[in-house]
Amino acid sequence: MLKKAEILINRYQILDTIKIGSKRAVYQAIDLHLPGKIWIIKEFISPSIKTEDKNKFYKEAQNNAGIISQIDYISFPKLIDFFMLNENYYLVFDYIQGKTLRELMNTSTLEKKGKGFLNEDRARELIYQMANTSIYIQKNSIYNLFIEIKPENIIIDTGSILKFIDFGITEELPYNINKLYYTKFFEKGYNIEDDFITIGIMFYFMLTGTKYSGVLEHEETISRESNNIISKCLNKKYSSWEVLLEDLKVNKDKEEKKISNQVNTDDLLKPDNSNKETYKEEISLPINTEDTIKNSRSIEKDTISLKSPLSTLLLFTIVIVILAGIIRLFSYSHTEHIESIEDISETSLFLSPIKPEEFKNRACYYYNLGDYSRAISLFKRQIFNYPSDGEAHIYISNSYVLQEKGEKIYIGLAIPVSGEDIQVGQAIMQGIALALREINSQEEKKFVIIIKDDKSDPDKAREIAIEFVKDDKISAVIGHSKSNTTMAAAKIYNEGRLPVISPVSTNPDISQKGAYIFKTCGNDITQGEILSKIAKKALKVKYVATISNLQEPYSSGLSSSFKSSSPYFTFVCEEHYTNEDKDINEKILNLIKKSPDLVFVASYDIEALHIIKQLREKGYHGYIIGGDALYTQKMINSGGKYANGLICTTFFHPDISNPEVIKFVKAFRKLLGGGTPNPLAAQAYDSTKLLFYATLQGPTDRKNLRNNLSLIGNKLKTFKGVTGEISFDKYGNTKKEWVIVKIENGKFIPFEEKSEQ
Repeated sequence: MLKKAEILINRYQILDTIKIGSKRAVYQAIDLHLPGKIWIIKEFISPSIKTEDKNKFYKEAQNNAGIISQIDYISFPKLIDFFMLNENYYLVFDYIQGKTLRELMNTSTLEKKGKGFLNEDRARELIYQMANTSIYIQKNSIYNLFIEIKPENIIIDTGSILKFIDFGITEELPYNINKLYYTKFFEKGYNIEDDFITIGIMFYFMLTGTKYSGVLEHEETISRESNNIISKCLNKKYSSWEVLLEDLKVNKDKEEKKISNQVNTDDLLKPDNSNKETYKEEISLPINTEDTIKNSRSIEKDTISLKSPLSTLLLFTIVIVILAGIIRLFSYSHTEHIESIEDISETSLFLSPIKPEEFKNRACYYYNLGDYSRAISLFKRQIFNYPSDGEAHIYISNSYVLQEKGEKIYIGLAIPVSGEDIQVGQAIMQGIALALREINSQEEKKFVIIIKDDKSDPDKAREIAIEFVKDDKISAVIGHSKSNTTMAAAKIYNEGRLPVISPVSTNPDISQKGAYIFKTCGNDITQGEILSKIAKKALKVKYVATISNLQEPYSSGLSSSFKSSSPYFTFVCEEHYTNEDKDINEKILNLIKKSPDLVFVASYDIEALHIIKQLREKGYHGYIIGGDALYTQKMINSGGKYANGLICTTFFHPDISNPEVIKFVKAFRKLLGGGTPNPLAAQAYDSTKLLFYATLQGPTDRKNLRNNLSLIGNKLKTFKGVTGEISFDKYGNTKKEWVIVKIENGKFIPFEEKSEQ
């Protein structure tokens, strides 16, 4: 048994013991490498076996861990790590926050003979999820998987998703089978009708709080409809999962009547009144506006005279806030898909209120199941809480299209959706979301976007490229967001004859990767040229220093382009660093000692912030300039006074006086809650619209789509976007003018040469 505060493999520190058995134990642990991150660690105690058999035991354990790691389904916590220690082996899983099914039923307001049970809508929803878990296992052939199905081993998380937490791989049943709760064992050739029996037993238990005795008698707590489902499950009368899932759906009218009462029924999460901001975030949009206004009036009668001007103003304000919320929630209409206010009722999906940040997780769950109507309702709630969530906007657009008839064109999207570059991915998705709103509102071809997270990792980018190439339904790809990831994946796309458009990768070597690679942004050669021109003509400098990352193609390429475009400068210092360099203090000091008039920082924003801060803190007062990667909100927020005066390039600026830009900015703000589009969003918007333009020119198979793209600006008209005109040369490049900006008083503003002279 492990002790509290004990540290495993210099990473996991034990916080608490959850369960102890003869052969295994379960612990809660904190990750010392990721402060604040909680994991669940399962310890498997080595049996008393001969030394020569131990290697076999460990090998089998490793193989089993490998199988478990491939289980990728929302109803199972994800295996994160596996290791051996002191002859025992350990599995590290995601920590699931929520309540066990047993806790949920024990705290239920519904009770009979001292036993808690769930209301039918909630029980149906959980059984619906259990059924889909069985479907996943059957489709993915995860044999020798056992799931110990007990109320204590099923957790309902904060997003109301059911999770099985006690499962593993074995050659034989590890425990004795119990009449009510038993180990579900999936093996080759197993009888899937047994799954229906499991469903029937658990459904009966959830609705009564009692064990199934073997004889099904009608219970007053069970409706005739649910009783029929249980009977058909136990007697193996279902011909398919589809029939069962259809039976489990709740009548919409019945559901709507129960919405108003669900807030206080079996709550998994309740707003904390002590924290005003948290409480404000967790308030759901009222379902019945009229009733809400009535309630508001009745409250006011008890507190303030309705005849007073103050009460009238207060009432008017409440009505305006509610109406504004409703308008904002339903501002997303897809063609003619403008739902009435009653459609919001589906967001409860038979369960009690969900924490705002969990709406998207749950929406994605139903989206992946193909239950698009439910997904739409939940994505709407996500957008209501977070209107700038481009990913949610994309998924809601996909959901509408996938429910319709007509031609669907599948487009892959490879960007960072997590990690330190998540803001890059979010901006790109915002631009694509706006483009989809316009593209999918017409009656012709419609886009469905398949999103993959490349984490700004070249290896992950290659992996995603292979997936996209193998997926025959995907016609083209938009991505990636960094030069190193685009270059890593480009060869795979080209060999797979899958056209890819990178909206923001500027390294000129990308165009040499093949005929299926296109870029809608300028490149580092022209970027270096314009920055050199600004340094000479506007800033009038003579002595220049550069600093770049040798391991980043963008950084080293941009630095090289700037130098080759600047024969009229004296380069007094050229410093380089790598990703392994933890301290570049000496390099910064060396730059300053050379007294350059200007330092060219050829880096991404995070590295550049560190360099710029050190330069200013150590007394450098000259010009600092850089490339398009420095035009980020992070540079403003984190750079503060140090970033003031920074000059850099960008693809786009919202203050440009252009009718199309003005129209784009207005539409962007309307859809995404009032924010201002950044260059990444604008580039992604143009790339998506340009791709759609290419699909209108003929067949949309990969080969024809590639040919149509290559003709833009040649036999086909030049595409006019908000970031400028786009036409492709024989290498898939486009030549666009760069916009020069400067940080002044915490804001990027268009650079004016006259003001610097």
